[in-house]
Amino acid sequence: MYSKLLVLALICAPMHSLAATSTEASGITLEEAQALKVSPNKCVALNEGRTCFADVTFTLQMPDRKEYCLREKDQAMPIGCWKEVQTVNYLYSFARTQSVTYELVARESASVVAEGTIEVNWVHKIRTKKRRWRLF
Repeated sequence: MYSKLLVLALICAPMHSLAATSTEASGITLEEAQALKVSPNKCVALNEGRTCFADVTFTLQMPDRKEYCLREKDQAMPIGCWKEVQTVNYLYSFARTQSVTYELVARESASVVAEGTIEVNWVHKIRTKKRRWRLF
């Protein structure tokens, strides 16, 4: 019985430490990772270059009751702003050909609180192979 628990503890311990180092290596704290959740965070289009469509849910956990806005990275115009709330579930219609990063921004200080990315992938890659047709 003790050997099974020891094996289980040895298997789980490296996974826990690996998860902790991956968030530390990316520079994002655990609080920031929980502040903005994107579900689903991947969108799959059939062919490369095609627009990928998805209904995405942003779950926002506000650190305090100040005003926060959700926006695309490097864009000034926010998608939406909320004040005096703790949690927001926002449904968004995603339609893009490339991956996009979204930011949760404090309105007063314009500082980024959290980030979330929606990755666009495709099933078939475009081939640039020339095909020569012969009639005879």
